[in-house]
Amino acid sequence: MKNVLFLFAVLLLTSCERNQTIPPVSSPGKTTNLGTSRNSITLEAKNWLFAVGDEGNQANPNNYQKSLTDRQAANTSPMSGTTLGGIGSRPASYSLGITAPMVHDTASYSYWYYSIRPPAGLRVGKSLTLTARVRLEQVQGKGVSLVLRGDKGAQTNVLFSSTEGKTTITGTADFASYSVTLPYSSAVDYINLYLLILPRTTGKVIFSDVALQIN
Repeated sequence: MKNVLFLFAVLLLTSCERNQTIPPVSSPGKTTNLGTSRNSITLEAKNWLFAVGDEGNQANPNNYQKSLTDRQAANTSPMSGTTLGGIGSRPASYSLGITAPMVHDTASYSYWYYSIRPPAGLRVGKSLTLTARVRLEQVQGKGVSLVLRGDKGAQTNVLFSSTEGKTTITGTADFASYSVTLPYSSAVDYINLYLLILPRTTGKVIFSDVALQIN
């Protein structure tokens, strides 16, 4: 697949997560080693990568379009810059967008992803929480999802958590906060963050104030 930096095609879980959308494995060459500050992990705009995934390995059949701004999206929430869910968070200074104008291939989906090595301070028994403020414009179909995943060597989805199947993110709505928490029950080599527009979905989504915290 052109301009997409990952190694494998879509993988399906054999557990209770079978119906979740599982993005391909991201390239270890794009991972980032990060430290922590007050349990909050800095996510830099330059390290986010945009990709299209589908079972047929086609080149963007649904004409997904990306957008990235270098400052917070408009209509910032009063919660911006304060605590989210009781966890100290410093919001990002950028926003990430995906537009899905059509559904030509029902298996295709698109996402932004960020791959890191487990940061200092993350030990088995703790957990990670990915938080984002999400704005929706006529999002119809399966909708939008936030995903956290841990891979160890060739074993993908050693750890996995998604909003898909738990929280429906569709429609038209101003910025609202969503989060997904991943229990760190086993040491992994890579932690992957995904902001997805799911298969069979049209519309536009903007992700802002994306933050990752150790709990």
